[in-house]
Order: sequence, then structure tokens, then C-alpha cells
Amino acid sequence: MQHISTSKNSGRIFCITLLGLVFSSAIHAQSLVTTISDYVLFGSNTVQLGSSSKIQGGSVGSFKLVQSTGGFYCGSTSLKTNIYSGGTVALSSSNSVYGNITAANAFNSSGTILSVGSNAKLYGNIDVKGNIVIASGTVTGVVTNPTTNTYKLGYVTKAGIGNPTLPVLPSLPAITNFPAAGSANISSGTINPGSYRNLTLGNKTLTLNGPGIYVFKSINTSGPNAKIVYDFKNAAEGNFLIYVYDDVELNRTSFSMVNGGSAKRIYLETHGDGSGCYDDRTTSFNMSNGSNGSGNPSGWLGTVWAPYGGIKAGSPNGPSCSVLGAFWSARHVNIQSGVSIVYAPFSLCVTPTVNAGPDKPLDFANPTMLTGASTTPNVSFSWQAINGGVIISSTNSATITVSSAGAYILTVTSGTNCTAKDTVIVTGKLNNLIGSELSSIVQNFDPNGPPCNHILSAPHQVNCREVIELPKNNQHPGRLFPAPKALV
Repeated sequence: MQHISTSKNSGRIFCITLLGLVFSSAIHAQSLVTTISDYVLFGSNTVQLGSSSKIQGGSVGSFKLVQSTGGFYCGSTSLKTNIYSGGTVALSSSNSVYGNITAANAFNSSGTILSVGSNAKLYGNIDVKGNIVIASGTVTGVVTNPTTNTYKLGYVTKAGIGNPTLPVLPSLPAITNFPAAGSANISSGTINPGSYRNLTLGNKTLTLNGPGIYVFKSINTSGPNAKIVYDFKNAAEGNFLIYVYDDVELNRTSFSMVNGGSAKRIYLETHGDGSGCYDDRTTSFNMSNGSNGSGNPSGWLGTVWAPYGGIKAGSPNGPSCSVLGAFWSARHVNIQSGVSIVYAPFSLCVTPTVNAGPDKPLDFANPTMLTGASTTPNVSFSWQAINGGVIISSTNSATITVSSAGAYILTVTSGTNCTAKDTVIVTGKLNNLIGSELSSIVQNFDPNGPPCNHILSAPHQVNCREVIELPKNNQHPGRLFPAPKALV
């Protein structure tokens, strides 16, 4: 039986009943398959959001828990931010979420799976496999969970009983095999792509001179006037790939870009485990709040991937800091008070699978169709004809129709510039033609036309001279017929 309880909101009492509320599992689309680049924040164990933090764009996700410790803003009316948990979601009071909230309860807990404090403002759908408790506030989307659980909700416009629609959480990025670190320590100046030892930056400026791979043993900066500049040198392509063997400590440090570029082209991977971090021995990337002497807030540009340690931004509490990029950790992501993060992810290329299908002969009597496939989700297809091939249907689908012998290249694309190719060959001559196929050739024969390099089925009339090679003695297995007079 479904139990409904009451709660107060704005001085009024709301009693939510499922009678009269319309619900269908068809309300939600098919489950979304997500990739790591869809996330502005992802922590395998935990993502924690501090008070007065603001997240804009992308999704916040965890395999286990997403929680907040104070009032925060997740998304905006123009830039949605979803919260996706494979386990539970626990939000404090005065939280605003402009996006969907899901909690998959992968551990089949019987307790509360989604809990939200008072004065909630939730502007998207809520899909939870388990109990939901929302103290008070407003929910404008559809709330869905199974029939065996208990609702305790604030003001909800639509509620339903059924199977929640839960996204498929991403695979974590591959762990890079770093080039060897160098022997030269860096403290300021301009450096080119290459391998270095420790980067220790005080109240000085370091310029990374052009896209490429930069390898460090460790990174430790201290303000208030520490600055790191990415000089893209007006290059239309190329990324800054920063590989750090140990921990990264950024204390009151500002970041900027010159000569073009984008934060989406900056990627830092740290293999530290937090043992060298003075603030938190489980954090391998730690960025403090604060402003430098020129009034510029501490900040970070780019995406951080920490496979062996956590990520913390905004510690200790103080003046705000800003992030333009994304944080991904195989442990935890801890966003402290006053941190503002705008989604600008690095696009990791995970090569999709591709199969253009088996080679085949051209069909004389029917349209010849080629069907490609990929086991990678959310891919797009594109076909190209070469060596005499002709495509007579749309080229941007898994299945195409062709009218000529030749080679056909299938390109499968996943994400941004992540592609894989496969080729299928269509042949135009057979040694075991049957009567109907020969009739089709005779019907399309033009003695004055040029030789054809393809054989078309009857629906596709052409004005060219088909030349075929008949079986020896004009004999077909099981049948005997004379050669058509029109053929030479």
C-alpha cells in the first residue's frame, strides 16, 4: 500500500494523494547512457557540495552518494545541471536544483534514498528506486518511485508509482601511462612542452608555451600573486596535457589563457594519492579559496582526472574561487563553500566499435542494402562511396541503399572527434547468374552506351552497355539457357 504523509509549506498544509494524478512509465524517455564528459563533477564514492557553491551546466554524479552541507545552486534556468547517483542523494535545506535528480539505490537499501531538507526548489523530474523524503518546498517535475516505498513530500505537482527512469552512469577515464618526469625544477618563466621535475611557484608567473604534453613530478603553488598562463599561440588545434606523478597543491593561484584557446582543451591528470597534501591526506588535487594581490580570485581552467586520490576545491573557507572545466575522481570530489563551477569538459575519445557488415554481390532484382552496426551507445553513422560505389539513400544512417559495385566506408562517431572506420566491398559480377538476373541485364542493355562498371537492378534503368562473363558453355547449375542475343 502507498502511504502518503503531509508536510507544511508557506504556512499551508498539503496532502498529496495519488488519486487523480496521471502517471505512465511512458512519461520518461528511454534511459540515458552517459559518458564521463557529460559530468561537471563526478566522484566514485562521494560528491559533496558546500554552502553558497554554484554549479552551472553538465551533471553531478557518483556511484554511491551525492550530498550537500548547505544551501547551494545547482544549475540555472538557462543552464541545467542534473544530479545522478548510483546510490543515494542527501541534500540539506535551501537547495535549488535546475535539472533532474535520480538515485538508483544500487545497494538495495531499505532506508531513505533521496532526502531533501526544507525550502527546497527542485525544477526537474525526480526518479528514485526507494524512499523519498522532502521536508518542504516546491517540486515542479514528475516524481516517480516503486509501489512498495513511502513518499513524504513537500508541494509536488505530479507524482506517480512505477519504475523510475535511471541513467546509465559512465565508465571512468583510462589511466594514462605517463612519460618519465624530467630532472629540472621549475619556479617561474616560460616553458615549452616537455618533462620536468617539481613545479614550485611562489608570487611569480609561469607560462606554458603552446599546446603539448607537460610532465611534472609534483605541482605546488602559493600566492597571493602566483599565476599560470596557457599560451595557445593562436593554434586552432592541440591540447594542453598536464601529467603529474604526485599531488597538486594550488594555494591562491590564478589561471588565464592568451592567444586564443579554450578551457575545454586543458586536461590535467594526477597520480597522487593525497599523501603529500597538507590539508587532506586523501586529496591529490587541492585548490584553495582566496584572491591574489591584484584582486583576481583563485581559480582553475580545465578538466582534472584523479584516479588515485580525491579532489577538493575551496579549502580553507574564505573568499570565493572559480572553476571553468570539470573534476573527475575515482574517490571523492569535495566542493567547499563559495566555489563557482562552470561546465567546460575536456572531451575524452573512447574509440567506438564499428562493423560495416560482410562483403556481398550487387543484387540484380532488388535494391542492395548495406547495414552497419556499433556496440558503442549514442553514436552517429556516416557512409562514403569510393572505387565506383554509388549511394542512392541518405548517407547518415546505419543502413544505406547502393546501386553500384564498389567500396563503401562506414564511419562511426562517438563524442567529439572520436571515430572508427570499416569498409565493405560490393561486387558487380557473378558466375552463377539465373534467368531473372539475365533478363534484367537485357532490359537495361544499350548497345551504343559506354561500358558500365556496375550492374543495376530492373527498377534502376541505365543507358550503358553491360558486359558480363557467362558461365562456361552458358551452363548454369541445374539449368540450361542460351545467351541473350543482345549481349556481346
